[in-house]
Amino acid sequence: MKKMKLNQQARIAMMTAVLCVTSQWVIPTGGIPFTLQTFFVPLSGALLGPLGGAIAVLVYLLIGAVGVPVFSNAQAGFGVMLGATGGFLWSFPIMALLCSLRSGAKIWQQLLCALAGILVIYAAGTVQYMVLSGRTLLEALMATVVPFILKDVVCVTLGVTLGRTIKRRLGSHVGIA
Repeated sequence: MKKMKLNQQARIAMMTAVLCVTSQWVIPTGGIPFTLQTFFVPLSGALLGPLGGAIAVLVYLLIGAVGVPVFSNAQAGFGVMLGATGGFLWSFPIMALLCSLRSGAKIWQQLLCALAGILVIYAAGTVQYMVLSGRTLLEALMATVVPFILKDVVCVTLGVTLGRTIKRRLGSHVGIA
């Protein structure tokens, strides 16, 4: 296996830190909070590529799992990941990976992959929510998906677009290639 360069490790660490901090930017809704994780996870994938983006998100999840309060609303612990909304967290590395696919292709092709990432987090999150809350599929979708669709499509689109722009404009200067 090829060794990861120091500058790649630094970018992954920086994006992990960004995820930790920005996951605290929460708009409380009384139920599942609105967060900008669906902006920063795709941005991570678009900037760092499939491996780097997924690693940054996995490290974020590990930091939270061991007890550092980095999940939304300053939550922490493995119990959060096993809780009713934990399926969304589990699927974030897959979303980061999907948001990096087709990065050299046309923007609409990469956005289709990114939108598939939304479907993955919705599927994983809804299933775990249903199992642990005892809600029906319709009740789970109304609680965990429907209120977030517009926000998530906008966030993913902006995250991937910004990631592509940064990578294209600064890639050769800061080693993001």
